[in-house]
Amino acid sequence: MLLSTVARAGTCSYNAGNPYGNGPANLVAPLNINALTVGRDVPDGTVLYRQTVAAMSPRIDCSGANETITINYSMPATPLPLSAWNGNPYPGRVYQTGVPGIGVAIWFAGNAFPYARTLNNSGATVTNWTAAPNFDVSLIKIGPVSPGIIRAASLPSFQLNWTMDNVVTLLRGNFSGNINIVSQTCTTPDVNVDMGQHQTKAFSGAGSATPWKDFSIRLQNCPAFYGSSSFVTNNDSATGWNSTISTNPNTLGFSLQPTTTIVDPAQGIVALKQTTSGPAAATGVGLQMANASNQPVSFNTTMPSGITPTATPGANYSIPLRARYIQTGSAAPTPGPADTSVMFTINYQ
Repeated sequence: MLLSTVARAGTCSYNAGNPYGNGPANLVAPLNINALTVGRDVPDGTVLYRQTVAAMSPRIDCSGANETITINYSMPATPLPLSAWNGNPYPGRVYQTGVPGIGVAIWFAGNAFPYARTLNNSGATVTNWTAAPNFDVSLIKIGPVSPGIIRAASLPSFQLNWTMDNVVTLLRGNFSGNINIVSQTCTTPDVNVDMGQHQTKAFSGAGSATPWKDFSIRLQNCPAFYGSSSFVTNNDSATGWNSTISTNPNTLGFSLQPTTTIVDPAQGIVALKQTTSGPAAATGVGLQMANASNQPVSFNTTMPSGITPTATPGANYSIPLRARYIQTGSAAPTPGPADTSVMFTINYQ
């Protein structure tokens, strides 16, 4: 019996046209924003900051017909440990950043580092192979956020290797800069609205109403709103980084939760509060609430506030509203106290 074996081997090396010469791209990718304001009500799993980092396309040569090339995406240094995050995105692959409630993941094509994939070298020699050494870094809300500074030195470093019988590093690097995280709510004092006294004869039938009474929900001593999320692209070039930045503004919403029965949800009408002593409450009327454009409010749902928050710390804002008494049926109203109460909640995004 005659046995024979075939030894296969394959190697990769830098091509003469590699923009980084006979070596890898050594990158220091800047964090391109200075601050983000993370609202209390931003859902966990939200990507607060995403940055795509792309090197000039390295060029390499690989030999060895039908040999497998393993492409390894790794993090040589992780200054801080893994977080306890197991939700989406990237369960079990999100690292701490030093700011409570915010984690970081580095990823390629939806796969968080460390990650490996393979290519097949189908030809005996592949020359001037253009690699695609790009990846993304994401800052993710993973829990209640406290104010703090995300420092580049606390983020993982990154590296991309092509491996056959040898290892060729295409890129390695880390980040520079800091991102200040603001997480604070406004002061929202109680609102007391004096609806005045009205004669029952002011009502002439269902839908008749008293004049509108204007009031506002006040938001005082608010934090600076730098933006809720940012998306950045960094492209390395012979003259330095070419970057684009897109930032989404913060939004403030509000909701109203009546403590009495909702009489007509479409018209924003709630019942009056029944009295426990003294004169009986008025009957036949309810309280209607609307925005400044006379559009009835929607109860128990988040509505836009109309506020455009700014990056000024300590600023004050207001949400203008109005209220009136309205006859709710054909029966003539009866006199008595006409009180009610509605809780408001500010939604910070």
